[in-house]
Amino acid sequence: EEPEVVVLAATDPANPYGTILRWPESTQGRDQRGPTRSAGSLVVMVNGTLAAYISRGARQLLAFLPDDEPAQASTARALASTLARIGLLVHEINGLPASQHPLAPYLVEAGFSPSAMGFQIRHAGLGRGDVLRAACARRTARGLRARLRRHRLRRDGRGEALPRSRIEA
Repeated sequence: EEPEVVVLAATDPANPYGTILRWPESTQGRDQRGPTRSAGSLVVMVNGTLAAYISRGARQLLAFLPDDEPAQASTARALASTLARIGLLVHEINGLPASQHPLAPYLVEAGFSPSAMGFQIRHAGLGRGDVLRAACARRTARGLRARLRRHRLRRDGRGEALPRSRIEA
């Protein structure tokens, strides 16, 4: 059976962690910052339990995988496929380089490729990648429209270029 995966903003009222429930204990050292309900952060829940916390900026990941093997493998596989749809560059997992974490083989299986900065996926089906691409497309379209307007102002009715002095006057 396929596990149920839900991605929520860490500040979403539907996220019980940090308000009703305590955040699970992390395997990070004491000097590392734990999960918080901060803007821009995401939580991934698999079958109703917290599987991952993605910090703002999406480079650090806190993974909360179960200890028993069948559940750990299914949770890791579901988490990796969800992260692939979001489209991330994962630099650290639980304070370790991403390549040294037990989640690494599942990330590769989901389509991530190892790079000097961690694990990266080139395409994003859903999530932040689409939002960023749409924003860039709007910005590019806006810039092109503005350049076209300026270009039209520089031309007179016959399609010939006007001197700059006549445009600014």
